[in-house]
Amino acid sequence: MTQRNQAIGIILGFFLVIGINSLILALSGGIVYATCYLTPTSGNYYRIPSDFFLVIAVLFIAIFLSIGVAQLLYVIPLILWLQRRQHWGMMKGVIAGATITAFLNASPFVVSLFIR
Repeated sequence: MTQRNQAIGIILGFFLVIGINSLILALSGGIVYATCYLTPTSGNYYRIPSDFFLVIAVLFIAIFLSIGVAQLLYVIPLILWLQRRQHWGMMKGVIAGATITAFLNASPFVVSLFIR
């Protein structure tokens, strides 16, 4: 593989992870919105969700806030699949994108530890 092809693979892998992360965030945000605010009742208003919907909302809020941990569910199989197909450049880009996402996700938690 030439240097140019590997660089293109790294860029494609990076944007693949960013795209999947954006899709997961949009889906979990939509599910949280739907379970919290679109639970119909009799009448013209919406009420606080029932226990079932509240559990679903909390689950997806947790996914929304911890995308760095949740991405392990799809990044590790993607890396193994790319390794099996010997797409080394794209695999490096996926690893770089996942690492950057994890660092960006962890930074607010680390900062909050030092703020009193």
